[in-house]
Amino acid sequence: SFAECCRWGTWVLENFALLITLVVGDILEGVQLQSLAIRVRNVGLRLNSLPLTRYTTGMLDGIVVPFRDGCTSMATLIYPNLPGSAPGELPRLPVILLRTPYDRKMWLGDGYMYARRGLSMLVQDTRGRFDTSGEFFPIKDEANDSEDTIRWITRQPWCDGKVGCYGISYMGLTALASLSSVGKLPSLKAVLPAFAASELYPLIFCNGVLSLDL
Repeated sequence: SFAECCRWGTWVLENFALLITLVVGDILEGVQLQSLAIRVRNVGLRLNSLPLTRYTTGMLDGIVVPFRDGCTSMATLIYPNLPGSAPGELPRLPVILLRTPYDRKMWLGDGYMYARRGLSMLVQDTRGRFDTSGEFFPIKDEANDSEDTIRWITRQPWCDGKVGCYGISYMGLTALASLSSVGKLPSLKAVLPAFAASELYPLIFCNGVLSLDL
Protein backbone atom coordinates (compact mmCIF):
# COMPACT_ATOMS: atom_id res chain seq x y z
CA SER A 1 0.00 0.00 0.00
CA PHE A 2 1.00 3.63 -0.31
CA ALA A 3 1.26 3.97 3.49
CA GLU A 4 3.61 1.01 3.70
CA CYS A 5 5.77 2.40 0.90
CA CYS A 6 6.03 5.72 2.71
CA ARG A 7 6.95 3.93 5.93
CA TRP A 8 9.66 1.95 4.18
CA GLY A 9 10.94 4.97 2.30
CA THR A 10 11.51 7.04 5.42
CA TRP A 11 14.42 4.80 6.34
CA VAL A 12 16.35 5.25 3.12
CA LEU A 13 19.04 7.71 4.20
CA GLU A 14 22.11 6.77 2.19
CA ASN A 15 20.29 5.44 -0.88
CA PHE A 16 17.41 7.87 -1.14
CA ALA A 17 16.56 6.86 -4.70
CA LEU A 18 14.98 3.68 -3.31
CA LEU A 19 12.04 5.79 -2.18
CA ILE A 20 10.69 5.69 -5.71
CA THR A 21 11.65 2.11 -6.52
CA LEU A 22 9.64 0.81 -3.58
CA VAL A 23 6.52 2.11 -5.29
CA VAL A 24 7.53 1.40 -8.87
CA GLY A 25 8.03 -2.29 -8.13
CA ASP A 26 4.45 -3.35 -8.81
CA ILE A 27 4.24 -1.09 -11.85
CA LEU A 28 7.35 -2.69 -13.29
CA GLU A 29 5.71 -6.10 -12.98
CA GLY A 30 3.06 -4.86 -15.36
CA VAL A 31 5.71 -4.40 -18.03
CA GLN A 32 7.28 -7.81 -17.33
CA LEU A 33 10.25 -6.70 -15.26
CA GLN A 34 9.39 -9.15 -12.51
CA SER A 35 12.94 -9.80 -11.31
CA LEU A 36 13.54 -6.12 -10.55
CA ALA A 37 10.16 -5.88 -8.86
CA ILE A 38 11.02 -8.84 -6.63
CA ARG A 39 14.35 -7.26 -5.63
CA VAL A 40 12.58 -4.01 -4.83
CA ARG A 41 10.02 -5.80 -2.69
CA ASN A 42 12.73 -7.64 -0.78
CA VAL A 43 14.48 -4.35 -0.02
CA GLY A 44 11.18 -3.01 1.28
CA LEU A 45 10.73 -5.98 3.58
CA ARG A 46 14.19 -5.47 5.06
CA LEU A 47 13.55 -1.76 5.60
CA ASN A 48 10.19 -2.52 7.18
CA SER A 49 11.92 -4.50 9.95
CA LEU A 50 13.60 -1.34 11.29
CA PRO A 51 12.12 0.48 14.32
CA LEU A 52 9.55 3.14 13.47
CA THR A 53 10.53 6.04 15.71
CA ARG A 54 13.94 7.29 16.79
CA TYR A 55 14.04 11.09 16.97
CA THR A 56 12.29 14.04 18.51
CA THR A 57 11.45 16.76 16.00
CA GLY A 58 11.65 20.49 15.40
CA MET A 59 9.82 22.89 13.09
CA LEU A 60 10.84 26.04 11.23
CA ASP A 61 7.84 27.92 9.81
CA GLY A 62 7.57 30.95 7.56
CA ILE A 63 10.32 29.93 5.13
CA VAL A 64 10.19 32.04 1.97
CA VAL A 65 11.11 30.25 -1.27
CA PRO A 66 11.50 32.47 -4.38
CA PHE A 67 10.25 31.59 -7.85
CA ARG A 68 11.97 32.72 -11.05
CA ASP A 69 9.26 35.27 -11.92
CA GLY A 70 9.49 37.10 -8.61
CA CYS A 71 6.62 35.36 -6.84
CA THR A 72 7.39 33.95 -3.42
CA SER A 73 6.11 30.80 -1.76
CA MET A 74 5.74 29.98 1.89
CA ALA A 75 6.97 26.73 3.37
CA THR A 76 7.50 24.88 6.64
CA LEU A 77 10.47 22.65 7.46
CA ILE A 78 10.08 19.71 9.84
CA TYR A 79 13.36 18.11 10.90
CA PRO A 80 14.70 15.53 13.37
CA ASN A 81 16.72 16.52 16.42
CA LEU A 82 19.84 14.43 15.99
CA PRO A 83 21.90 13.28 18.99
CA GLY A 84 24.53 15.83 19.94
CA SER A 85 22.82 18.70 18.12
CA ALA A 86 22.24 22.00 19.89
CA PRO A 87 18.59 23.02 20.48
CA GLY A 88 17.17 24.41 17.26
CA GLU A 89 20.16 23.30 15.19
CA LEU A 90 19.10 22.22 11.71
CA PRO A 91 20.68 18.91 10.68
CA ARG A 92 22.12 18.43 7.19
CA LEU A 93 20.00 15.63 5.74
CA PRO A 94 18.11 14.47 2.66
CA VAL A 95 14.94 16.53 2.27
CA ILE A 96 11.51 15.33 1.19
CA LEU A 97 9.47 17.98 -0.64
CA LEU A 98 5.68 18.09 -0.54
CA ARG A 99 4.04 20.86 -2.59
CA THR A 100 0.33 21.33 -1.91
CA PRO A 101 -2.53 23.64 -2.91
CA TYR A 102 -4.50 22.42 0.12
CA ASP A 103 -2.78 24.50 2.84
CA ARG A 104 0.61 23.26 3.97
CA LYS A 105 -0.44 23.47 7.62
CA MET A 106 -2.81 20.56 7.05
CA TRP A 107 0.09 18.33 5.98
CA LEU A 108 2.63 18.96 8.71
CA GLY A 109 1.76 15.60 10.23
CA ASP A 110 3.48 13.94 7.28
CA GLY A 111 6.58 15.98 8.06
CA TYR A 112 6.63 14.85 11.68
CA MET A 113 6.23 11.23 10.57
CA TYR A 114 9.31 11.48 8.36
CA ALA A 115 11.32 13.55 10.84
CA ARG A 116 10.80 11.00 13.62
CA ARG A 117 12.42 8.54 11.25
CA GLY A 118 15.45 10.63 10.40
CA LEU A 119 14.54 12.73 7.34
CA SER A 120 13.70 16.41 6.97
CA MET A 121 10.59 17.49 5.07
CA LEU A 122 9.66 20.80 3.47
CA VAL A 123 5.92 21.39 3.02
CA GLN A 124 5.17 24.22 0.59
CA ASP A 125 2.04 26.09 -0.49
CA THR A 126 1.84 26.06 -4.28
CA ARG A 127 1.57 29.23 -6.36
CA GLY A 128 -1.48 31.34 -5.63
CA ARG A 129 -2.59 29.26 -2.66
CA PHE A 130 -2.77 30.40 0.97
CA ASP A 131 0.51 32.14 1.88
CA THR A 132 2.11 31.87 -1.59
CA SER A 133 1.84 34.77 -4.04
CA GLY A 134 0.90 34.57 -7.72
CA GLU A 135 -2.12 33.16 -9.54
CA PHE A 136 -3.17 29.56 -9.12
CA PHE A 137 -3.78 27.87 -12.47
CA PRO A 138 -3.83 24.08 -12.09
CA ILE A 139 -0.69 22.35 -13.38
CA LYS A 140 0.49 25.29 -15.52
CA ASP A 141 3.43 26.46 -13.36
CA GLU A 142 4.18 23.32 -11.37
CA ALA A 143 7.17 22.18 -13.42
CA ASN A 144 9.02 25.51 -13.15
CA ASP A 145 8.00 26.06 -9.54
CA SER A 146 9.11 22.55 -8.57
CA GLU A 147 12.46 23.07 -10.27
CA ASP A 148 12.96 26.44 -8.55
CA THR A 149 12.08 24.94 -5.18
CA ILE A 150 14.38 21.94 -5.56
CA ARG A 151 17.22 24.17 -6.69
CA TRP A 152 16.65 26.45 -3.68
CA ILE A 153 16.48 23.52 -1.23
CA THR A 154 19.76 22.14 -2.54
CA ARG A 155 21.53 25.40 -1.71
CA GLN A 156 20.39 25.39 1.92
CA PRO A 157 22.81 24.31 4.67
CA TRP A 158 20.24 21.87 6.05
CA CYS A 159 20.13 19.86 2.82
CA ASP A 160 22.83 17.30 2.07
CA GLY A 161 22.25 17.56 -1.68
CA LYS A 162 19.53 14.90 -1.93
CA VAL A 163 15.89 15.82 -2.53
CA GLY A 164 12.87 13.59 -3.06
CA CYS A 165 9.31 14.61 -4.03
CA TYR A 166 6.11 12.80 -3.21
CA GLY A 167 2.39 13.39 -2.90
CA ILE A 168 -1.10 12.09 -3.53
CA SER A 169 -3.81 13.52 -5.77
CA TYR A 170 -2.86 17.04 -6.90
CA MET A 171 0.26 16.83 -4.74
CA GLY A 172 1.16 13.75 -6.73
CA LEU A 173 0.85 15.86 -9.87
CA THR A 174 3.34 18.37 -8.44
CA ALA A 175 5.67 15.44 -7.76
CA LEU A 176 5.26 14.28 -11.35
CA ALA A 177 5.95 17.83 -12.53
CA SER A 178 9.30 17.73 -10.77
CA LEU A 179 10.40 15.04 -13.23
CA SER A 180 11.03 17.84 -15.71
CA SER A 181 14.08 18.63 -13.57
CA VAL A 182 15.67 15.23 -14.17
CA GLY A 183 18.95 15.80 -15.98
CA LYS A 184 19.07 19.43 -14.88
CA LEU A 185 19.10 18.94 -11.12
CA PRO A 186 21.21 15.97 -9.98
CA SER A 187 19.96 16.61 -6.45
CA LEU A 188 16.54 15.18 -7.38
CA LYS A 189 16.97 11.55 -6.34
CA ALA A 190 13.41 10.25 -5.98
CA VAL A 191 9.86 10.96 -7.11
CA LEU A 192 6.93 9.14 -5.51
CA PRO A 193 3.49 10.13 -6.84
CA ALA A 194 0.36 8.21 -5.82
CA PHE A 195 -3.25 8.42 -6.98
CA ALA A 196 -2.16 10.97 -9.56
CA ALA A 197 -2.77 10.68 -13.30
CA SER A 198 0.16 11.13 -15.64
CA GLU A 199 -2.20 11.84 -18.56
CA LEU A 200 -4.97 14.34 -17.76
CA TYR A 201 -6.36 14.96 -21.26
CA PRO A 202 -8.83 12.03 -21.23
CA LEU A 203 -10.12 13.18 -17.83
CA ILE A 204 -10.50 16.87 -18.64
CA PHE A 205 -11.51 16.46 -22.29
CA CYS A 206 -13.61 13.29 -22.29
CA ASN A 207 -14.00 12.20 -25.92
CA GLY A 208 -12.43 15.51 -26.92
CA VAL A 209 -15.02 17.66 -25.14
CA LEU A 210 -14.35 19.72 -21.99
CA SER A 211 -15.84 17.93 -18.98
CA LEU A 212 -17.94 20.48 -17.11
CA ASP A 213 -18.50 18.31 -14.03
CA LEU A 214 -14.92 18.45 -12.77
